[in-house]
Amino acid sequence: MRIYFHKIFEVVGTSTEFSDLGHFTSYVKLDMLCNLYSCLDFWLKQICKQKQLSLKLNLKFKDIKADDEFAVYHKYLVKVAGVNMDDVNKEYINLQKLRVIRNSIIHAGSHAVDIKKISDIPGVTFHETLICVSKEYVINSIEEAEKYLLSASNA
Repeated sequence: MRIYFHKIFEVVGTSTEFSDLGHFTSYVKLDMLCNLYSCLDFWLKQICKQKQLSLKLNLKFKDIKADDEFAVYHKYLVKVAGVNMDDVNKEYINLQKLRVIRNSIIHAGSHAVDIKKISDIPGVTFHETLICVSKEYVINSIEEAEKYLLSASNA
């Protein structure tokens, strides 16, 4: 995952082909966040299915109620599969904020629906309500997703 996203930064950051496109890299960073969240969502679903099979659990993650699908996976891993996720609680909170950003990108044209929910994130700024993210925020999000997935799958 890290290699894929770093390669995109490398291509966009050094290619003269993109130098006259102005804010092109801003769109790439937002797209990278959407791709990252999709990857996180996909692998968490797979990890939950694997835990259900390997632990012979009757309850499926689809049976869990929570505010959002990411919370469903987290709740399933912790409450049903018995995975200790305490060491990645900070990552969980930050990835929930990533989910809010991703939803704003997808469903609101990259405009923050509720700026208060995401205004305290280092590397996230706003032009009016338009979400702008730094390269560092994307890299930190990649690292947090990686750490969270490793914790969920290694337990």
